[in-house]
Amino acid sequence: MMDLAARLSPAGRLAERGKYQQALDLYGEMKARGVELTSQDRANCGTFLLCLEKYEEALAQFRAASALEDMSDLKGEGSYLGHQGVAQWLMGRHREAVTAWRCRVSGILSGKVRDAAGASEGLLLWYAAVTLKDHDLLKYTTDYFQKLSILGRIASWPGPLVELALGEKSADDVSYERFHNMWLDWLLGRGSEHREDLLKAVFYFAVRHRLDSQEPECRKTMAQVARRKNRWSELEWHLARGELSRA
Repeated sequence: MMDLAARLSPAGRLAERGKYQQALDLYGEMKARGVELTSQDRANCGTFLLCLEKYEEALAQFRAASALEDMSDLKGEGSYLGHQGVAQWLMGRHREAVTAWRCRVSGILSGKVRDAAGASEGLLLWYAAVTLKDHDLLKYTTDYFQKLSILGRIASWPGPLVELALGEKSADDVSYERFHNMWLDWLLGRGSEHREDLLKAVFYFAVRHRLDSQEPECRKTMAQVARRKNRWSELEWHLARGELSRA
């Protein structure tokens, strides 16, 4: 997920109104004036391109963002591998996406990636394992989640979704404990202070349905995510839109 500053930037505000090309053009104007784009700027451009379904161009921007971030030595290698994997997945290059996401979680476990608890990255890999019906990848992801649990990295959000993946909590458990009475508001399209967390949760509720061989319920739940209006900064929104386009 993009940070709050990115979403409140002039380009981010345009994107919030669904004006993705105009948001992208702002960065083009900055480059034309000789302004050097930051890694966050590049990632924003990549995300706007995802919205425009220009996946190859988005992938190039995410790779450029990762290269800049790695050079700055701020977060360790592969900072935008999650985003790269989403672009590759949406192009149908599923194994390349898996490689990107595995590289990211490997970096977290090895300590090369700092400032990342690891749950969000692992959840993307869990989605891939379940969707591809890859039992070896599912075991790898489960082992990874168990290591995160031992390291105490699932105490905070989105840690409860790791427990969902492991079968230790149900979707109802997560909904009640995290969101209380906000769940119905989200389904009805009303505002919520936890709208990003709710979107992520519902996406992985759908994945849990798929793992439990409840594909019709999975598709219905994915559609609830995909039809949320303009959640441009959420990777799961883009993946759900891809699911809906293949329905």
